[in-house]
Amino acid sequence: EQEHANLRHALDYYSTSGSEQAVAALEMATALCRFWEIRGHWRAGLDRLDRALEAAPEAPHLLQARALSRAGILARVQGDLAGARRRLEAALHLFREQQDERGIGHTLNNLGVVARTEGRVEEAEACFRESWELQLR
Repeated sequence: EQEHANLRHALDYYSTSGSEQAVAALEMATALCRFWEIRGHWRAGLDRLDRALEAAPEAPHLLQARALSRAGILARVQGDLAGARRRLEAALHLFREQQDERGIGHTLNNLGVVARTEGRVEEAEACFRESWELQLR
């Protein structure tokens, strides 16, 4: 928490310093998501993560998937269910493309939470079921 301002400045700097640094900023922002979630820095974290994603379109797809998945979580905890769904669906597509079963499972679980919150019980159940099956492997 004491270094949060410094971390924000570093992210802002690296997000605008060229492609290699932009990828480093995306890695850093992705790593900070759990901190932002726990400490309630949801809006600031999502803004920084979205900017890092935009600045690093050439980042490896697996890193993009992880970042999008975490951004979806930050959007969901703020009540932006449409934004959460959009980010999580994009993450799911990339995780499937990379055949990352763990990422697919976690993202499906989060999509299930969004669907349940929106009242789409059958969709939520399908997401939870597929996630569960992947987690058991």
